Amino acid sequence: MVFYHKIMRMKSKSNKIFSGLLALVLALTMMIGVIPMSASAAYENTHSNTGNQRIDIVEIAKTQIGNTSSSKYGGAKSWCAQFVVWCARQAGIGEDTIKTTGWACADDLGVPYYDRANHTPKSGDLVFFNWPSTTTTWDHVGIVEYVDSNGAVHTIEGNRTGSNGVAAVRRATYSSNGYSEYSRLSSIRGYGVPNYKGGSATHTVNSSYGKNFTAYPKAKITAANIFDANHNQISSTAWIGTSDMCTIHEVYTDGCCKISYPLDSGGTKTAYSKISLFNIHTRRSSDLTSLRVIEFISRNIRTEFHKDVLTTIPVVDLFGWMNTIMIQIAVSVISALDTE
Repeated sequence: MVFYHKIMRMKSKSNKIFSGLLALVLALTMMIGVIPMSASAAYENTHSNTGNQRIDIVEIAKTQIGNTSSSKYGGAKSWCAQFVVWCARQAGIGEDTIKTTGWACADDLGVPYYDRANHTPKSGDLVFFNWPSTTTTWDHVGIVEYVDSNGAVHTIEGNRTGSNGVAAVRRATYSSNGYSEYSRLSSIRGYGVPNYKGGSATHTVNSSYGKNFTAYPKAKITAANIFDANHNQISSTAWIGTSDMCTIHEVYTDGCCKISYPLDSGGTKTAYSKISLFNIHTRRSSDLTSLRVIEFISRNIRTEFHKDVLTTIPVVDLFGWMNTIMIQIAVSVISALDTE
């Protein structure tokens, strides 16, 4: 009997030990469940590439917002350029478009560079900074996320220090009235425009302007403000004079417009520029009525001269001369009405 009780006491102790061990295992399991993942696991690139590299590099950068670890980007102390390069490689962008470097400089990254005053930034452009408080000229680099209707540039940057003093991948906004040098447009020295592959950037039409209207440049428009279909500055010797009547086909929300301008050799050429560089007038119904009347008179003059005069004087194009005069009168009338 005594032996039986000893066995039972030992069994009871074993059960208690087993129960204790089981409780400990359960507690550890629960703790592991709430332990945060590592920084690299928490900020995986979840974007599926579209093939449009300009779009993909921005979408990939978005997946990293909040990451404070630079290890997977390269681990440098100053890792803004490494972040840009990492996003590029994730987007399938090779060395021929954006070079591998740790320096926040356009030459080192191997991208075409344009000063801030000579380029309208677009989503996917690289943006370079020169902080006024430093003695260096290439201080930082990020990726343009978008430009809003007020002209503020919104970016995604690696190694961007927040109000808590911690460097991370963060969004930032730069405007003309930014509260510090780290939020003012004047701190942007210029933009890098990589030769992205895989489709054109999409542009939204600003319907408030209408379509296919004529306008004259406020001043001579040089090559610095003549763009391609992606609204990127192109290397060109072209220029548009103040006397060149242009057709504005479309105006876009980024401030660019699709235009046709006359060539000295005859004909027209289609390009893109900034709508702010043109004199845009809102036509009143009375203006249009006056123009139609003048056009009607011009057409009738052409008909009468063609029947009675031009057939007997083929060398002198009197109609062309008269028609030119009528067009000049029309332009003068419309200009006078616009200034009222």
